[in-house]
Amino acid sequence: MNIKPWISILIPSYEYPEGVFRILNLIELAENSDIECVIADDSESNSIELLVRSHPLYLEGKVIYIKNQPAIGAVRNWNSLLNRASGDYILLMHHDECPEHPDFFNQLRSIIQESNNLDLVFLRCSHLAFRDTRLFFYMPHLVIVFLLRFAPEFLLLHNVVGSPSNVFVRRSVCLQFDENLKWLVDVDWMVALLNQKNIQWSIARHLSVISVYNSKTSITKSLESDISKLRTEEARLIKHKLGSSVVFKLILADTFLGKISAKIENIIWLFLFGLIKITSYLRMRSVPEWWINANKK
Repeated sequence: MNIKPWISILIPSYEYPEGVFRILNLIELAENSDIECVIADDSESNSIELLVRSHPLYLEGKVIYIKNQPAIGAVRNWNSLLNRASGDYILLMHHDECPEHPDFFNQLRSIIQESNNLDLVFLRCSHLAFRDTRLFFYMPHLVIVFLLRFAPEFLLLHNVVGSPSNVFVRRSVCLQFDENLKWLVDVDWMVALLNQKNIQWSIARHLSVISVYNSKTSITKSLESDISKLRTEEARLIKHKLGSSVVFKLILADTFLGKISAKIENIIWLFLFGLIKITSYLRMRSVPEWWINANKK
């Protein structure tokens, strides 16, 4: 008898086999077997396919691999994975990110078992520093709690959560990504999730996902020259869905007063962000041992 998975780990991939390999190795360490893993590959090469098909998890029938031919693009790929998920919960784990702790999935399941009414769990985003030997949290816990509770639309202005890899969501309340968006697509999705009625969410204070920058496959890098234009155009589209607010006035800055307000807000944010960075660096921690072993030359 097939056991229904408690979680669907969805991995959209593109020309970065090392990242996919890291994630699969950590899934392999999970104590429970009722985990679904689906990989949708947009790569032109077969490097990821060869890696996946030779991995023990795939050979044991625990991984579904899909080769998109032709490639369908990042956001459509995310949605295609969401449509294939069958687990009670979903984690869309990007190939350039990975859980920090080897027992990540066991800890995540414990959180759900202890609080079975949770629809959303926000994970902490961690960044590498000092030649990938140290880790720091991108944002303090209290900052994330305050903004998500009182001003979730602020994510459209300054993303304090990170990528969708930092959002663990119940499948029954999960929404599709807006395929009309490229730059604000992830934060638009997070705001939409939070704006649902009676949504129950929490932050896993000590459970983090490591962001591993890869210039060759980074969506941010590929959009770099268009970010300013995209941000404005997409903010107008989102405004039609959510209605006008202070956040949109600051993003769009359509009037002279709006431009001045946006400049002042940005200066204040940069000052606060500088203080946050200093605090984060003071509280850095060593990378986990598995990371050191995996990256030994």
